[in-house]
Amino acid sequence: MRGAHIAALARAGLVTIAPVAAAENPTGKRNSNSRKEKRGKAGSVVHNRLDGVECRHELWYDGGQLCELRIDAVGKKTLASLGDARILDRPNKTNHRMYHEWDIYCAAGLPTGSPPAKVAVARWAITENDSRFNVAENLRAYAPGGPGYGQYYGWRQTIENNNHQSDARKVQRRGRSSTPEWNHINEIGWSIMINGVALQRARAKRQGVEDSPPRQALAA
Repeated sequence: MRGAHIAALARAGLVTIAPVAAAENPTGKRNSNSRKEKRGKAGSVVHNRLDGVECRHELWYDGGQLCELRIDAVGKKTLASLGDARILDRPNKTNHRMYHEWDIYCAAGLPTGSPPAKVAVARWAITENDSRFNVAENLRAYAPGGPGYGQYYGWRQTIENNNHQSDARKVQRRGRSSTPEWNHINEIGWSIMINGVALQRARAKRQGVEDSPPRQALAA
């Protein structure tokens, strides 16, 4: 899915778990070594340190993750991921406004050995168009490589399995509804049938009857 689809889903109150489209990917495979992730500047955060000196944090996007540009003592530049976003969902009368935000920490200007302190919050609205930076296209709340991506994206296999079982029992092995609303009704009917089979099997098992679907269920 591209940014336009993800922004539309966010306006419906849904959080999308989907990789960002690659900048280059000749093979088309997600884990290909030839895949080149999209990377660029996302913005910056400026704050004043305790000693009064202005401090600037440069933020970049890399493969859907929000990262902070860091420079070591020899001038080497690296991108450090800020992890998963915190999601703010603000429903209104007609749709939702959804924000992704990350806490920014800084240790500059603090006494030696002090842990980094929270100095700011970086926040973007994924449901609104911004000509300066396409948020929905380039940032993900849960991006590949982040802490939550593996957990949530792992549900896809279960979902695909459920979809396959549903499609396999339909005419020509696919849904024929012309609208999402009608498809929803069809899926509810399919779920009632499947749950009914499971319920009848459980009742038969408790009664010591052979564990096989009743004739009515097979007809359904």
